[in-house]
Amino acid sequence: MFWWSAVYFIIGMLDLFVLKTDLFPLTQLAWLCIIALPLVCNPLARWLNMKENTMFDLFKKNKMPKNVVPFPAPRAVAPVEPPAPKEKDPTTYYEIGHTSDNRVSLKMGYTTLTMNYQGVQNLIDQLELYQSQLHQETE
Repeated sequence: MFWWSAVYFIIGMLDLFVLKTDLFPLTQLAWLCIIALPLVCNPLARWLNMKENTMFDLFKKNKMPKNVVPFPAPRAVAPVEPPAPKEKDPTTYYEIGHTSDNRVSLKMGYTTLTMNYQGVQNLIDQLELYQSQLHQETE
């Protein structure tokens, strides 16, 4: 394309300044035809490393290439119900029991509290004190 433009420029300058004839419109028409050749002739476009032109394929039937497999037609699919939620194992939040050395064991989470008689009595007294500070809930 560069060389065709260079030839066009040289012929145009010769026509204007040296020959001083009126061949310029004919030169311009010839140059446009030569430049448009890759748009019409696909082998020339491939030789010039251009993409093949589909500009003039507007009125042609679009045929699918033979090496392309068409997508299958969509089908209706039966709705799938989500799975039922699994039942969780019961969680133990705390556990109270006796130990072998006559103490009370209170387990809460990862913490184990072991108390003698006086410790249990102190815990009961503290809980009663906090219970008296709570407001009565009426239903």
